[in-house]
Amino acid sequence: MSAPTAAHEQRVGELETLAILAGYTVPIRMPWRLRPDVLRSHPATPGLFIGDAKETEGPSCADTLRRLRWYVTALVRAPSGSEIIMVVAVPGWRSDAGFEQLLLRAAAGRLCYSTPTTTMIGNTAIVATRAVVP
Repeated sequence: MSAPTAAHEQRVGELETLAILAGYTVPIRMPWRLRPDVLRSHPATPGLFIGDAKETEGPSCADTLRRLRWYVTALVRAPSGSEIIMVVAVPGWRSDAGFEQLLLRAAAGRLCYSTPTTTMIGNTAIVATRAVVP
Protein backbone atom coordinates (compact mmCIF):
# COMPACT_ATOMS: atom_id res chain seq x y z
CA MET A 1 0.00 0.00 0.00
CA SER A 2 1.37 3.42 -0.92
CA ALA A 3 1.43 6.54 1.24
CA PRO A 4 -1.85 8.48 1.41
CA THR A 5 -2.19 11.31 -1.09
CA ALA A 6 -3.23 14.84 -0.20
CA ALA A 7 -6.59 14.20 -1.90
CA HIS A 8 -7.09 11.07 0.23
CA GLU A 9 -6.33 13.01 3.40
CA GLN A 10 -8.77 15.75 2.32
CA ARG A 11 -11.50 13.11 1.99
CA VAL A 12 -10.63 11.74 5.43
CA GLY A 13 -11.14 15.24 6.80
CA GLU A 14 -14.49 15.50 5.03
CA LEU A 15 -15.58 12.18 6.53
CA GLU A 16 -14.49 13.32 10.02
CA THR A 17 -16.55 16.49 9.59
CA LEU A 18 -19.61 14.56 8.38
CA ALA A 19 -19.39 12.17 11.30
CA ILE A 20 -19.14 14.96 13.86
CA LEU A 21 -21.96 16.98 12.28
CA ALA A 22 -24.16 13.86 12.43
CA GLY A 23 -23.46 13.49 16.15
CA TYR A 24 -20.80 10.76 15.99
CA THR A 25 -18.31 12.61 18.14
CA VAL A 26 -16.42 9.89 20.03
CA PRO A 27 -13.41 8.45 18.17
CA ILE A 28 -13.02 4.71 18.77
CA ARG A 29 -10.77 1.87 17.59
CA MET A 30 -11.49 -1.50 16.04
CA PRO A 31 -10.05 -4.83 17.13
CA TRP A 32 -7.52 -6.88 15.17
CA ARG A 33 -5.45 -3.90 14.03
CA LEU A 34 -8.22 -2.80 11.68
CA ARG A 35 -7.89 0.92 10.96
CA PRO A 36 -10.67 2.50 8.93
CA ASP A 37 -10.06 6.13 8.03
CA VAL A 38 -12.89 7.26 10.32
CA LEU A 39 -14.58 5.35 13.13
CA ARG A 40 -16.71 7.22 15.64
CA SER A 41 -19.54 6.39 17.98
CA HIS A 42 -22.56 8.43 18.98
CA PRO A 43 -22.47 9.31 22.70
CA ALA A 44 -26.26 8.99 23.19
CA THR A 45 -26.99 5.90 21.09
CA PRO A 46 -25.28 2.63 20.21
CA GLY A 47 -24.63 4.11 16.76
CA LEU A 48 -21.38 3.93 14.81
CA PHE A 49 -20.03 5.84 11.81
CA ILE A 50 -17.37 4.11 9.74
CA GLY A 51 -15.82 5.83 6.76
CA ASP A 52 -13.19 4.94 4.20
CA ALA A 53 -11.64 7.54 1.89
CA LYS A 54 -10.53 6.54 -1.59
CA GLU A 55 -8.43 8.29 -4.18
CA THR A 56 -6.85 5.61 -6.35
CA GLU A 57 -8.84 2.44 -5.53
CA GLY A 58 -11.88 1.71 -7.63
CA PRO A 59 -15.04 -0.25 -6.79
CA SER A 60 -13.59 -3.45 -8.27
CA CYS A 61 -10.48 -3.39 -6.05
CA ALA A 62 -10.32 -6.72 -4.19
CA ASP A 63 -8.30 -5.19 -1.34
CA THR A 64 -10.95 -2.55 -0.71
CA LEU A 65 -13.73 -5.15 -0.57
CA ARG A 66 -11.65 -7.34 1.74
CA ARG A 67 -11.02 -4.42 4.13
CA LEU A 68 -14.71 -3.45 4.18
CA ARG A 69 -15.70 -7.06 4.88
CA TRP A 70 -13.27 -7.19 7.81
CA TYR A 71 -14.79 -3.97 9.14
CA VAL A 72 -18.26 -5.54 8.91
CA THR A 73 -17.00 -8.68 10.66
CA ALA A 74 -15.83 -6.52 13.56
CA LEU A 75 -18.97 -4.35 13.56
CA VAL A 76 -21.39 -7.26 13.90
CA ARG A 77 -19.97 -7.73 17.39
CA ALA A 78 -21.70 -4.48 18.39
CA PRO A 79 -24.92 -4.86 20.43
CA SER A 80 -27.94 -6.07 18.49
CA GLY A 81 -29.89 -3.14 17.10
CA SER A 82 -26.83 -0.89 16.82
CA GLU A 83 -27.11 1.45 13.85
CA ILE A 84 -24.08 1.72 11.61
CA ILE A 85 -23.51 4.36 8.96
CA MET A 86 -21.05 2.97 6.40
CA VAL A 87 -19.52 5.56 4.08
CA VAL A 88 -17.01 5.57 1.25
CA ALA A 89 -15.74 8.95 0.02
CA VAL A 90 -14.41 8.91 -3.54
CA PRO A 91 -13.46 11.42 -6.24
CA GLY A 92 -16.62 12.72 -7.88
CA TRP A 93 -15.48 11.66 -11.32
CA ARG A 94 -15.27 8.06 -10.05
CA SER A 95 -18.76 7.99 -8.59
CA ASP A 96 -20.97 5.40 -10.16
CA ALA A 97 -23.11 2.51 -8.99
CA GLY A 98 -19.96 0.43 -8.50
CA PHE A 99 -19.22 1.91 -5.08
CA GLU A 100 -22.85 1.43 -4.01
CA GLN A 101 -22.54 -2.23 -5.04
CA LEU A 102 -19.25 -2.45 -3.13
CA LEU A 103 -20.99 -1.45 0.11
CA LEU A 104 -23.76 -3.96 -0.56
CA ARG A 105 -21.27 -6.78 -1.12
CA ALA A 106 -19.38 -5.87 2.05
CA ALA A 107 -22.50 -5.93 4.26
CA ALA A 108 -24.36 -8.79 2.55
CA GLY A 109 -25.44 -11.55 4.90
CA ARG A 110 -24.01 -9.85 8.00
CA LEU A 111 -25.98 -6.63 8.48
CA CYS A 112 -29.50 -5.45 7.72
CA TYR A 113 -28.92 -2.48 5.43
CA SER A 114 -30.70 0.11 3.32
CA THR A 115 -30.04 0.79 -0.33
CA PRO A 116 -26.83 2.83 -0.60
CA THR A 117 -27.06 6.36 -1.96
CA THR A 118 -24.52 8.76 -3.42
CA THR A 119 -24.38 12.47 -2.62
CA MET A 120 -21.92 14.97 -4.06
CA ILE A 121 -20.16 17.35 -1.68
CA GLY A 122 -17.90 19.56 -3.75
CA ASN A 123 -15.72 17.25 -5.83
CA THR A 124 -16.23 14.29 -3.47
CA ALA A 125 -18.88 11.63 -3.87
CA ILE A 126 -20.18 10.33 -0.54
CA VAL A 127 -21.53 6.80 -0.95
CA ALA A 128 -23.38 5.67 2.16
CA THR A 129 -25.69 3.04 3.58
CA ARG A 130 -27.41 2.75 6.93
CA ALA A 131 -27.15 -0.70 8.50
CA VAL A 132 -28.34 -2.35 11.70
CA VAL A 133 -26.68 -5.18 13.59
CA PRO A 134 -29.23 -8.04 13.68
